[in-house]
Amino acid sequence: MALLSVLVLTEDLALAELLVSILSSMPGMLELFQAATIPEAIKQTPISSPNYLFLDTNVPGLDAPSIMKLFLLCPSCRIIAMLPSAEPVSKLIDLFQSGVRGFLNRNDITPDVIQSTCFSLPWNLIPLSTDVLTSSSSSLGASLEAKLTTTEKAILQAICSGLTNEQIARSLFIGRRTVEKHLTSIYGKLRVQSRTEAVVKWIHQQGMAIG
Repeated sequence: MALLSVLVLTEDLALAELLVSILSSMPGMLELFQAATIPEAIKQTPISSPNYLFLDTNVPGLDAPSIMKLFLLCPSCRIIAMLPSAEPVSKLIDLFQSGVRGFLNRNDITPDVIQSTCFSLPWNLIPLSTDVLTSSSSSLGASLEAKLTTTEKAILQAICSGLTNEQIARSLFIGRRTVEKHLTSIYGKLRVQSRTEAVVKWIHQQGMAIG
């Protein structure tokens, strides 16, 4: 089995210890590296050539240019953002456009989640919950385009732009309750349970078309 290199970027000692403990106990061959700051990670990345980078979004100074620099230093690296339970939609989009292709809720990091999502193939996108994505992006995109109505697509695009339900209602000249009904329909069609998961799934199938 090929040796996998994993870099963990966080200044949170408890989070670092949790990840190292989980990764160290996994079957297979893993080489673990740690960094507590952006400069340390930038210095470490060319040396470790990580296959996976677990990125704590609470690291001070973390921004789109620094993530893009890490990505350019190791283009084949799969960058996984570890997020608090609630993040603004705009931040998710910024992370995606900077090269992040994995999203994990910090409160849901368990051995099963790491094993079943981060080290499963084919690897497309690690969602905020483990069952958000179940098919390839190409087939997913085709099925979503067919399922969603024109209004539902417009609402999803509006959510990606950071609009609230009230703002969406005004922009589309419909009622707030109508927006909420469309959102319920969207969640069902996308097989998600939250606004954030819907955005992650939508921007994944749209590629870099947004923004």
